[in-house]
Amino acid sequence: MHLHDGDHIVLEYNGSSGVVQRRFLWGPGADEPILEDEGAAMNCTGTNFLHEDHQGSIVAVAGCSGSHPSASFRTLLPTRTGNCPKK
Repeated sequence: MHLHDGDHIVLEYNGSSGVVQRRFLWGPGADEPILEDEGAAMNCTGTNFLHEDHQGSIVAVAGCSGSHPSASFRTLLPTRTGNCPKK
């Protein structure tokens, strides 16, 4: 299940247990995700910072230490237009 703030998904959680699975932080733009954090606690183990190019596509992802997360990083959430940003 999802919790929205306007058009943006801010929390993704398990509908039966209520446990937070993923949270998102958005920038001032319409489709400008800045951060994705996986897991119940926001403690940097699942935090990824999303970096855009000049067209607004996600072109890089960095963890809290600045490292690139593993290749198993999941597909980013779709934008409001239904397009998935590139990772």
